Amino acid sequence: FRNRAALFAKPLAGGPEQQLSDYVRQEIAVADEGIYYFGRTGQDGKTPILFYQFSTKTALPTATISQRLEHGGMAVSPDRQTILYSAYTSWGSDLMLIENFR
Repeated sequence: FRNRAALFAKPLAGGPEQQLSDYVRQEIAVADEGIYYFGRTGQDGKTPILFYQFSTKTALPTATISQRLEHGGMAVSPDRQTILYSAYTSWGSDLMLIENFR
């Protein structure tokens, strides 16, 4: 699945890159103190939102999403009190029969 990868950091002054997480989806949001990202979806269908804190170099869970996520991005409000993301609200499709189509 192409929207998952590891998360790395590389010093601007040079030096080796450092792996921050072995799993992130392509949707991330960067804040002054760290990075918000979606973790692995569990067996229960819930997906954690994690915050990688630059100062402590640790990932902390901040929220859990119970909907199936859509690939549309993530944004965090300036006060870091609200996270915006895309999710499916229903699942399925429509099937139609068109008679006498010309």
